[in-house]
Amino acid sequence: RKLAAFVCVAAMACMAARSAAFVAGPARVAVAGRAQQLARYVALLRSNSPGLPAGFRWMVEEFKVSLFAQELGTQYPISANRLDKALSSER
Repeated sequence: RKLAAFVCVAAMACMAARSAAFVAGPARVAVAGRAQQLARYVALLRSNSPGLPAGFRWMVEEFKVSLFAQELGTQYPISANRLDKALSSER
């Protein structure tokens, strides 16, 4: 029981630290907004919509890297605007 209580307290402390860092960092808020955009693109991919441009899946993968692993870098410049432009040019 003591171990379970310790794990629970440690998990709560970890969540508190993450939420404090999220609140303290305005850059994290920007990433959260872009993550919502990412969710929209992933939903489009999962729907297997016939109107998606060629290579759109890889553009979304590069966008993921630009959001969550900036230190890896992307093969080409990518942004939500570029994804939206690719979608609008195909339709």
